[in-house]
Amino acid sequence: TFIFNDFRKMYDFISDLLVHQEKIGHHAKIIIDHRSVSVETFTKDVNAVTELDIDLVKYCDTLYEDVSYYYAADNVDDNKFQ
Repeated sequence: TFIFNDFRKMYDFISDLLVHQEKIGHHAKIIIDHRSVSVETFTKDVNAVTELDIDLVKYCDTLYEDVSYYYAADNVDDNKFQ
């Protein structure tokens, strides 16, 4: 589960994740709840966790760090988006 302190970060995380999933042709279950996003991935065709699932989880972790870093450096008042 990824926790966000503002809507902008959460929105960009979800948007980037959706685009990435389309590119790789592998889609996770995304659960959005107020300020958190959960990503569940499992390859149903083989009834197991595959390399695609592991790569998607790693992508999510990196994306979460990137989104947080980007907004920490943008000098925009995040309170406007609360």
